[in-house]
Amino acid sequence: MPRSPYRAAEQLPGRETYVVAIDDIAPMHNFLANASEGDPGAFKDRFQVEIVGTLQAPGAIRGSRCTIRLFGNRTVTNQLSDPKDEDYKPDDVGDLSLGPEGGQYQGLYPQDALFHVAILIAQGLLKCVELKGLPLQSGRASIDDISFRLISVYAAA
Repeated sequence: MPRSPYRAAEQLPGRETYVVAIDDIAPMHNFLANASEGDPGAFKDRFQVEIVGTLQAPGAIRGSRCTIRLFGNRTVTNQLSDPKDEDYKPDDVGDLSLGPEGGQYQGLYPQDALFHVAILIAQGLLKCVELKGLPLQSGRASIDDISFRLISVYAAA
């Protein structure tokens, strides 16, 4: 019997992998002039992607709907390309919550990479999202690793 493409990877103690099969995507982009007084700069652009899918793992929450909201962030992009503050160690990249209406994940993502991820999802080349972090406690989990999987990874499984 072939292995499921949504099978969870080996777990580290105290960690959980949440796997979401992608059903739909809705990218959004705003370009603003003089956004607000507390927001310096003449122009702002904001890119966000909303992914809707079905949780595949872990088994206890399999089948629940999940909405993933990724907010493009240029600060994260700049930090990746020029890490000036070596002492800066973020705790997570986002948070997952699970309630009666399903799951919701909200997190930051490097803005330049988010454009490419959205295109690959829209073309059907990315089929699932893996969120890795702490186990759910009181319906919430801190996520410190997010990855997207290509079709070719599953074709070989």
